[in-house]
Amino acid sequence: MLPKVVEDLKSIREIYSVFDAEVQKLKADRHQFGTEIVIAGDHSWPLPINIQRLILNAQKIFKIDFWTPSDMHPMEIVEAVDKLQERLKVVPGNDYLNMTVQKYATLFFNIFLYSALASKKFLVAPGEIIGCVAAQTIGEPVTQMTLNTFNYAGVSAKNVMLGVPRLREIINVTKKIKTFSLSVYLKLGMSTLIGEDIEFVKSYYEMTDEGIDPDKISSWLLRIELNREMMVDMKLSMADIAEKINLEFGDDLTCIFNDDNAEKLILQIRIMNDEAPKGELDESPED
Repeated sequence: MLPKVVEDLKSIREIYSVFDAEVQKLKADRHQFGTEIVIAGDHSWPLPINIQRLILNAQKIFKIDFWTPSDMHPMEIVEAVDKLQERLKVVPGNDYLNMTVQKYATLFFNIFLYSALASKKFLVAPGEIIGCVAAQTIGEPVTQMTLNTFNYAGVSAKNVMLGVPRLREIINVTKKIKTFSLSVYLKLGMSTLIGEDIEFVKSYYEMTDEGIDPDKISSWLLRIELNREMMVDMKLSMADIAEKINLEFGDDLTCIFNDDNAEKLILQIRIMNDEAPKGELDESPED
């Protein structure tokens, strides 16, 4: 949370009562859910909506990083959830019978909605002894190092500067380290440098089950931006165009595309190489 929000939580007493009421409601919902609704001990129950998927899609669309401080005030979240529950009208009317039917018609969904959107996620739990946890995190691997050989116990062929000396350099923030080391993680051939396409390219290759070999994908691509108005007039979808391209060229090309509701309609076409990657030997038998 932002510093201003933290100060509000510390200084405004009314927020305490709101959060206390929220905790009590969650406890009451949990008790009612386990004693009246799901009494058979079922581990899952079908619902017409996937809250977690909606949240994940919103985070991707608005490029929200989970690990960065949120600019939303907790009071705004509580009020928004309450208003959302009030809008879930199944049975109209304000008489006693209609209100009773409305309550029990939406009871299960309201319990799930409130528990899914409750203020319960945090980086560090209140009262967590983070000093001891940090000391254990450093101390446990250090005990496995042999001090006189600068190696891990029972492990050979280790760099002599990656043991206790390197740990001392890190703790002391040494400006001139004795041995420089750098781990370089190369990007996959299917990745892209175009900022607008990073999310949908990553999502496509994570979700696809076509078994595409990344070693055969060319590093060069043809990027096509389609006109939305012409697509609508001709009643075409991105999947239709990609299907025609795949039918025409078969396995010689790979064609990926973003969603039809995206801001820009993008097609990415790459050539599939037939030859083996460099460095591999041809083990086919000779005649």
